[in-house]
Amino acid sequence: LIDVEILESELAEVEQGRRATAVFSAYPGETFQGKIVAVNPLIDPERKTRRATVLLPNTRRRLLPGMHGTVKLEAKVYHNRLLVPREAVVLRDQRPVVFIARKDAEGNWRAVWSYVDLGLQNETYVEIVNSRFGLKAGEPVIVSNHYTMVHDARIRIVE
Repeated sequence: LIDVEILESELAEVEQGRRATAVFSAYPGETFQGKIVAVNPLIDPERKTRRATVLLPNTRRRLLPGMHGTVKLEAKVYHNRLLVPREAVVLRDQRPVVFIARKDAEGNWRAVWSYVDLGLQNETYVEIVNSRFGLKAGEPVIVSNHYTMVHDARIRIVE
């Protein structure tokens, strides 16, 4: 059993039964798979963390008390959400904007500026909960060279 500390800001994402992956400096390049078996209901007011217990199989007795490691916990899974890379979101007049790449009537690519409402976020993706111009799943969004871009600008797609 391994005790891990969960930041208060991430409490809603972690629950019993979720998978965990651990790495230890004693075994570089090797990962150990387990699951969360308990989440302490109390928050440490000084550290602003909550403790969870992870069960890792240790049949070969390689994991010893006091070893140092890093544990990644599987977060809560959200279905049917529209996500874009963080770098796709820029601020215009203090409001988040995403540029959507769409073809016009002549078949030319255009950058459509769309104000968006943001939902959940992590270090990689941002959830779009509302889009002025109806961003749809699978539509390409512009992730670079868009800080000075204007609405309806003709663009060339580079992948």
